[in-house]
Amino acid sequence: MSGSLTWNDSNRLCWAISLIQSIGGHPETQIPFLSSGIISFLLPILDVKVETEPVTHVKLAVLGVIGGLVKTPSKEVISFLLESANILSIIADYLSLGSKLTQLITAYILSRILEHEITLEHLHKNRKASFKLVNAMYKVVDQLSSDPEADSRILDNIVTCYKRLTQDEFAKFMLQNGLTPEQLRKDIVESEEPTTIGDH
Repeated sequence: MSGSLTWNDSNRLCWAISLIQSIGGHPETQIPFLSSGIISFLLPILDVKVETEPVTHVKLAVLGVIGGLVKTPSKEVISFLLESANILSIIADYLSLGSKLTQLITAYILSRILEHEITLEHLHKNRKASFKLVNAMYKVVDQLSSDPEADSRILDNIVTCYKRLTQDEFAKFMLQNGLTPEQLRKDIVESEEPTTIGDH
């Protein structure tokens, strides 16, 4: 996908992707959808570096497919996104660099993924990914705090994510040691007992 993508072509792609989203978002068709491998053709779109409006429009549509998957996610869906789709790295990148709409969608996706215990287990085993994600969340809160027109829904989802992360020992350690924005520190980590990571 290149910068020469026209709005007409972009809209056609988005219509097709919206049909895919309806399949991926339905509980009865989620697993067959993942087994089909279709999503493997969509995820590389998120890695495209071109930032023209027609291309960004398509990227948002792909994020919508992931949002549909996590709306009523099963353990199989979450496992696929964590292991095969490298979803946490994608989320971290889009939280840090994306538009307000992109941040809203990815913050929602993250909040739903973190509801599952297997996500915390994955982060505990992959500390580099855990650091990257928490750092991206920090940046988002910092951006929102200086933006008078910030969307409160983004912050609501991020706060939910922070609170969920305190249930993992390593993530909680990071939050208590400088990776929680001052704006949230009192509510998120100061009420918690100090954590050490021991021999992990």
